[in-house]
Amino acid sequence: MIVSLPGVYKPQEDTSLLIDALSSQTVTAASRVLDLCSGTGALSIAAAKAGAGRVLAIDISRRAILNVRLNGVFNKARVEARRGDLTEAVHGVLFRHRREAA
Repeated sequence: MIVSLPGVYKPQEDTSLLIDALSSQTVTAASRVLDLCSGTGALSIAAAKAGAGRVLAIDISRRAILNVRLNGVFNKARVEARRGDLTEAVHGVLFRHRREAA
């Protein structure tokens, strides 16, 4: 269940597409997920529930960060939420996409 506070971008079709793409990936405890412009954190919650070891949600809105944290608690999902402008909140932290061997 995802709660949307007033004034926070609600999950829409693009969120569903990203969650579908996530579900087609191998997610393990070694996986690190970065959710930029996270809104309610629906994608972050999905990544945490899929088994990602570290999920970091970034949004410029204080209300969105509160919303991500609430949804983490409601869904018993471990998500770190930081307020910031795109990647400024993760300066120095690396997130890489690894392709699986064919």
